[in-house]
Amino acid sequence: MGIGVSGFLFMLIYDAPGEIGYRDLGFISWGEMALIVASVATAYGWIIMRRMVREKLCGPIEATGITMTCGGILALIHSIVVENWSPLPITNYPLFFLYLFLAVTCSSVVGYALYGYLLGKYTTTFLSFAGFFEPLCAAFFAWIFLGELITWRFIIAAGLVFFGLYIFY
Repeated sequence: MGIGVSGFLFMLIYDAPGEIGYRDLGFISWGEMALIVASVATAYGWIIMRRMVREKLCGPIEATGITMTCGGILALIHSIVVENWSPLPITNYPLFFLYLFLAVTCSSVVGYALYGYLLGKYTTTFLSFAGFFEPLCAAFFAWIFLGELITWRFIIAAGLVFFGLYIFY
């Protein structure tokens, strides 16, 4: 597990030009610290969800609905408190509802229900550890769709995370 985590930390240590002014915690920016805290909270949430599914307190889809509703309410409260909140006017309602439907369907219904199902087959530790691939996938898609550069640091980090997962499982 340490090998995979080292791959993730390898990317955190790298100084991106846009982050240099925001380094308040040594080599970690406030945004990266928020990401770390969110990752820990998410892993803990998956532990609770796995326990609920394994002890048959509810099914994976019901657990997904409960957690997504609670998370959505907390996100809405946070948005109202912290952001300049002005959701209206929406100028293109059909396109807005299409994107909303696709986001909810792909992310919430398919993705989290599948994750809930996998919690019944694999350990929470393994699935949380596999979550280290999410930022690497985001960087990969940024390379494909936005033409962003993939550096040698990214390749080393992805290799370390993959090797750590391979050894772990």
